[in-house]
Amino acid sequence: MLPTNRQSHRGTGELQASTAQLRSIIGALPDAAFVIDKNGSVCFVNPAALDLFNLPADSLLGKPFAFGLSPDKVKQIQITRPRIKNVIAEMRTVETKWSGQPAYLVLLRDITERVSTEQALGESEERSQALLHAFPDMLYLLDRMGEFIGYQAQDSSLLFAPPSRFLGRRLDDVFPEEHVEVLRPLFDLALKTRQPQIGDTVLRIDNL
Repeated sequence: MLPTNRQSHRGTGELQASTAQLRSIIGALPDAAFVIDKNGSVCFVNPAALDLFNLPADSLLGKPFAFGLSPDKVKQIQITRPRIKNVIAEMRTVETKWSGQPAYLVLLRDITERVSTEQALGESEERSQALLHAFPDMLYLLDRMGEFIGYQAQDSSLLFAPPSRFLGRRLDDVFPEEHVEVLRPLFDLALKTRQPQIGDTVLRIDNL
């Protein structure tokens, strides 16, 4: 039995309504969004995508999408933009339908600042580690609660105690009271002023 004209028109109307609804939803997304057809061409872009690529719609619509699609995977890409600084984006691709045909929805989020921060932190950590290893004296690392979290020593035999005796323990629990009376005020003052503090005390292993 062949569909009547009324059924055909109803099906077409429902398809158009579904596509219009999807277009409205994608258009309102804060992340850049592309709809890519099965041939790899761009058939829809939202305003956030135009801002991210710094291009007008006619420079993207109908053109091949510039990046390989990896459905259900997340990957990092670099976007080259005319006249302004390039950006790094996180790209997600999911399968969908557009105008009743198989298509892909690609979401792009600008992560340039996050990547730059992570790189800066990594470089800072490398510099800190290099400085620690080059430091001629012995260093003990404590967190803000006064707990030993690490140490640096050219000769570990010169440590006041084996690492297992102090790592993960607080200053007040490691040293005898007479040493804590000297070290704790210096530690607290260093936290408060963010400046190095100097003090003298004699540590003996047999006191621990």
